[in-house]
Amino acid sequence: MQTDRRPARPLSVLVVDDNSDAALMLELLLTQAGYRVVTAGDEASAVAAAEAQPPDAVFLDIILPGGTGYEIGKRLCSMLDRRPLLVAVTGVPDLQDDSRRAGFDHHLVKPVDPAVVLRLLADHAARLP
Repeated sequence: MQTDRRPARPLSVLVVDDNSDAALMLELLLTQAGYRVVTAGDEASAVAAAEAQPPDAVFLDIILPGGTGYEIGKRLCSMLDRRPLLVAVTGVPDLQDDSRRAGFDHHLVKPVDPAVVLRLLADHAARLP
């Protein structure tokens, strides 16, 4: 018997990427899969979005103008009541150890594999109360 692993409410996902094409592709994938998605291109926009709608998961580009995704992830976790799933998304594959040390749950290299993204979110949703 197959069980539905989706939560009672759709997950809220924050995508932070200064590359608008990359952000849009991820937003389209997640929206079509039924997730509520907000995108941001910098730290100020990401913080404002997280304050307006605390995300269940955050996909963070690591190399951003004026800072890093690691810094934003740390800030978001400190301000939110519940820690979101943190996924590093970057074009630099050899930053995986840095992502782990920064407390990220996963490290994906662009272009991300849609099946992997959806599996990560489904697994996270299954663990939520």
